[in-house]
Amino acid sequence: MPLANEKQAFFPHQAEILPNPLGTASGFILRHKSKIYVFLPGVPKELQYLFNENVLPLLEKESQEKAIYRTRTLKVFGLTESTIADRLKGINPQDHSASLAYLPRFPENHVKITVKGISSEEVEKNLQALEKIIWEKLEGRVFAVDTETLEAIVGQLLRSHQSTLAVAESCTGGLITHRLTQIPGSSDYFERGIVAYSNRAKIEILKVPEELLIQDGAVSGSVAEKMAEGVRQISQATLGLGITGIAGPGAGSEEKPVGTVFIALATPKGTVTKKYQFWGDREQIKTISAHTAIDWVRRYFLNQLSGMNSQLSEKS
Repeated sequence: MPLANEKQAFFPHQAEILPNPLGTASGFILRHKSKIYVFLPGVPKELQYLFNENVLPLLEKESQEKAIYRTRTLKVFGLTESTIADRLKGINPQDHSASLAYLPRFPENHVKITVKGISSEEVEKNLQALEKIIWEKLEGRVFAVDTETLEAIVGQLLRSHQSTLAVAESCTGGLITHRLTQIPGSSDYFERGIVAYSNRAKIEILKVPEELLIQDGAVSGSVAEKMAEGVRQISQATLGLGITGIAGPGAGSEEKPVGTVFIALATPKGTVTKKYQFWGDREQIKTISAHTAIDWVRRYFLNQLSGMNSQLSEKS
C-alpha cells in the first residue's frame, strides 16, 4: 500500500471515524469543551456524501432545539456579486429565520439560503417566502436552483415550446454545442452545431458573404448575424445562434481588443445581435461567451432578453 494511503489510517486520539465508501480518506469528528469539530476529505463528491450522511444527522441530533435546517442555492448569471448584494440589501433574512451566503462560481454567482426551524412546515414556509422575494429582486437573473444547470433549463424551454436550435460557433470552438448535448435527450431539440472557425468555413458552410468579411471583419455584428441566419436556414431549426469573437491572448487590436464577442440570435421574427467586452484569459473568455450565448436562448423564451422584443417587433 502506498505510504500516502497508510497515513490516511491514522487519526487523533478519541476521534470518531466517519467511514468513506466513496474513497480511501475517511472523515472524523473531535469533541472538545462542548464543541464539535468535523474533518472531511477534500474531494467534493466524497465531502458532500459524508456531510449529508453523517454530519447533518449529527448536528440535528446534537442540537438542543432539535432544529431542522434546509438550504437552497439560487444560481444567478449576468449580475456581479456586489450587484446581487446591493439588490438584496433591503432583505432581513432573520425575519425568515434564515441566513444568506454569496458564492462566486465563475461565470455564475450563487445565493445560498439556509433556513432553521423547529418543524418542517415552518422551515418550508420561510424558505419559500424568502426565495420568492429574492427571485423578484433579481428580476429574471436567477436561472436555476440547486443542481439544475443552465443547459438543462434551456433544453426544457426548447422542448416545452416545441422548438429546435442550431448553433454556429467561431471563438467558442464547439463549447456551446458540447454543453447543450451534455443533457440526455437533447436530440429532441438540438438540431446541429457547426464550428466555422475560418473565414473559408463561414463562407462555404454558412454562406456569409465574402465582401462582408472583408468590410467588417470576422469579428463583427454583421458576421455574427449572418452566421446565426445561415445555420438556421440550412438546418431549418426554429432558432439559430451565432457567435464570433477574440478569445486571445493574441489577435486583439485597439478597435477590437481581446474579449470582444458578438452574439446573434435568428428567430422566426428576425435577428438580433449584441456586442460584449469580456475579460480574462482564453479559457475564461470562452467560458463566459458560451454561457452568455446559451442564456440568450433562455431569456428569449422568457421575454427577458433586453431589447429583443422591441427589435423583433420592428423587423416583423
